[in-house]
Amino acid sequence: NQNLVWTYQVSNPGVANAVNLAVTCQVDTEPAYDYVYVEYNLGGVWTIWNTGGYDGNRTFNFNETVTYQPGEYVGSNGDEVWLRIRFNSDGAWSDEDGLWDTNGACQIDDIVVTVGGTIVEEEDFESGTLGDWVPVQDPGVGDYAALYTNLQDIDP
Repeated sequence: NQNLVWTYQVSNPGVANAVNLAVTCQVDTEPAYDYVYVEYNLGGVWTIWNTGGYDGNRTFNFNETVTYQPGEYVGSNGDEVWLRIRFNSDGAWSDEDGLWDTNGACQIDDIVVTVGGTIVEEEDFESGTLGDWVPVQDPGVGDYAALYTNLQDIDP
């Protein structure tokens, strides 16, 4: 689980706001096993916008809207919008072991976020930075180190 997370503090959490995310993404994953999800957080619960996720080797243009109602904002003061793009892998047949070669899970570009009809984020990554998007690794990935016999390949 790897995430690219974006947060935004609204000026008045007592008012509903429509939040729109538009992004272009080139996905390159093992079909039916590794997925890219686009998600939003309402009231502390992450919800998948693109049910089923994106997999395989293709480009998609994502453009969806969700409405945050009062009480559904998140963050320590209950006044933030949280969005994320998440990659989830089954952990097998990866680039690291050479069994499923890709150019990385996804390449993201041309992000535009509007809140209440106003553009609050535009990122084309031309600066060479991630802008206001923060990479986050989910906790609980675990340590699965152990001795096993009869493995078919060597993993790092």
